[in-house]
Amino acid sequence: MTLSPQEAEGLLGELCRFARAATGCVALANRVVEAALLALLENRPRASDPAARLHLFRAVQDELAALPSQKGGGDAFAGLAARLLAEASAPPRSPDAAGRFAHAWLARRLERLSPLRRTVLLLYHMMRFSAAEIACIVRRDVATVEAMLRATWRELAPPRQAEILIIEDETLIALDLSMLMRDLGHRVRGIAADRAEAEALLQQGVPDLILSDLRLGLLRDEGRRIVAALGDETSVPVVYVTACPEDALEGAEPGRPVYVVPKPFCSFRLSLAVCDALATAGQRNGGLN
Repeated sequence: MTLSPQEAEGLLGELCRFARAATGCVALANRVVEAALLALLENRPRASDPAARLHLFRAVQDELAALPSQKGGGDAFAGLAARLLAEASAPPRSPDAAGRFAHAWLARRLERLSPLRRTVLLLYHMMRFSAAEIACIVRRDVATVEAMLRATWRELAPPRQAEILIIEDETLIALDLSMLMRDLGHRVRGIAADRAEAEALLQQGVPDLILSDLRLGLLRDEGRRIVAALGDETSVPVVYVTACPEDALEGAEPGRPVYVVPKPFCSFRLSLAVCDALATAGQRNGGLN
């Protein structure tokens, strides 16, 4: 039995789609697929063999693995991000602000994955291969592929709704921050303009995240001092929104990420920083993800 023209066209389309997602370049993807098909000519799989599709994808993956680097494509990440969000167990948020920022954040996290981890996700979520089939394609054992999928899913899990404390003495900026956080689906515990107000709000318990300016009134580093008063036992993430971003990096705790968004702040950039901070905290203590 041989493949019909329609079956051959569909399989070739799948191979090209996978290669484009892995390389981010149509021309390079086409060359990869062509090289893989040529390499199979010496030991071609039977068209009627159920493993024929696996052989073809493995040949393409072998060519991809031989490339100097694989950065992937933004469009491919966007498509994979949309699929991952659709399959996430977390309830959907607003299709506007929250959905847009969650989608962009996840696409950016996908860019940071190693080529192999990204390939495994592409094969599982976009090409619909099983873990055992992926193991054959990437030449790893099944346990390794399953462990890789679990670890990557944890890393990419979108942050859930959080309670946020805002420390900002400029009223309009504070209100802008509050509205943005609510648009993202978070709860705002309150806005503190000084140490006394912040301490009163902190008596209700430690929030999931703090948005803080560094300078409050004439006190240059007051925001950081308020945060430091929480003590070393807490791992609450902090995003500094400040006109002096370089000051936020001075004296930072070694090994702990520092999230800084300069004023005047970009809503999109701030939203991504909040997502990053919550995700990192969730991975560290299992609190939000």
